[in-house]
Amino acid sequence: MRRLKFTTLAFAALVLAGCGGGSTGNSGPNNINGNWFASLDTNSTTLYAFSVTLTQGAGTTVAITDFSFPQPGPCFLSDFTSAYPVAGTFTQTGISNGVLNGNFSMSITTPEPGGPTLTLQGTVNGVTMTGTWTGTGTNCSGSGSFLMSQPLP
Repeated sequence: MRRLKFTTLAFAALVLAGCGGGSTGNSGPNNINGNWFASLDTNSTTLYAFSVTLTQGAGTTVAITDFSFPQPGPCFLSDFTSAYPVAGTFTQTGISNGVLNGNFSMSITTPEPGGPTLTLQGTVNGVTMTGTWTGTGTNCSGSGSFLMSQPLP
């Protein structure tokens, strides 16, 4: 009888040890790679809109390519190519229920001394980024909120 109780308890412990240890799968990307579309608003009015391709590099580095302003604002040209230096960082804080989370920053600077700079600071939650933006420079100051999103596959 004692041996039966021990065997039953040992079996129950093995079954319970196997519960909860597996992966539930990943319903989203584990990085921020891909095409993103942004809308930068102030007082419920879109001031800037752009598209960009992001590629997560080593550490927090983000390569930013294919940047364009299809809807230019007062300080940046619509024919933006590689004329403006663009830099970005991403710090992953985790993956929760298959959704990537982290902190994102990006800055766009004109090459002219004292020229306009556009800075974004926000958070990533899966295929959406939200946060605040700030514009600085002569006749180009402003701030507001932004939304960046990836098209669904």
